Amino acid sequence: SSGINAEWPLRPGKFETYLESVVDRYLDGSLPPYMREEAPPASQTYPINTVVSSTIYQAMMDQSKDVVIFFNQKSGCEECKVIMKWLEEIAVDVKDEPLRIIQLDIFENNLNRTMFSYQKAPRLMIMPGGEKPESPIGFPFEMDMNPEQIKRFMGGYSKLAFKSCKDTKKKKVPTATLR
Repeated sequence: SSGINAEWPLRPGKFETYLESVVDRYLDGSLPPYMREEAPPASQTYPINTVVSSTIYQAMMDQSKDVVIFFNQKSGCEECKVIMKWLEEIAVDVKDEPLRIIQLDIFENNLNRTMFSYQKAPRLMIMPGGEKPESPIGFPFEMDMNPEQIKRFMGGYSKLAFKSCKDTKKKKVPTATLR
């Protein structure tokens, strides 16, 4: 039949039944939560790994490494592309240290925003190795940024990596504006 509901899979009279079943499953706790998530990559690329909603928590809780989390927007974010290039350079510089850098596209994956406290991309956070804190520590993006500042931020909060940053983290770093 043709008409306004021709493409709608829930024909008039069926919608109420469907809606009632959804409400019943919600009330009895059997309705699974909807989580927007891109497909996990088939293989990872060095030096930065891509995570998705279902894999980020396991990746960031690795106690044997400091974990840097980069929340980005893969399409249309020029700042994200610049920061990703900087993170790749940093990862190569500290490749022998216990560090893992992961990235997640915040527009393709839902997350607990209370835990991560991000509002938009780009956002950079670190989960120090060893005993993990309740939530990651965020980089203060209101300041001007350059690769050396990012590296010193990571070095200041890391417990296992960035040995070369530990003695210089208190020094003032010249800034290059990223806007």
